[in-house]
Amino acid sequence: MNKKLILFESPGHSWLRVSLKDLDDLGIRDQVSGFSYQDDEFAYLDEEIDMPVYLEAVNLVSSDIDRFDPRKVLYGGLLRGRLDLN
Repeated sequence: MNKKLILFESPGHSWLRVSLKDLDDLGIRDQVSGFSYQDDEFAYLDEEIDMPVYLEAVNLVSSDIDRFDPRKVLYGGLLRGRLDLN
């Protein structure tokens, strides 16, 4: 999986934009909570509830050696505008 994702931030919260197709492909679209938002093409995943579920699903299907630790992504300062999933 090789993607660039956009993280939208407010002063106290953030949401990761992912395509609805990706959620369907990963089989987790039905797990998105009411704390996230959706439009016709994208879901904006809540940083605390739905983004870790998404990142874990990506880890399970990714063939890359490096895996994402949702805690580092959320709290390690790695996300500032864009997140590269390689």
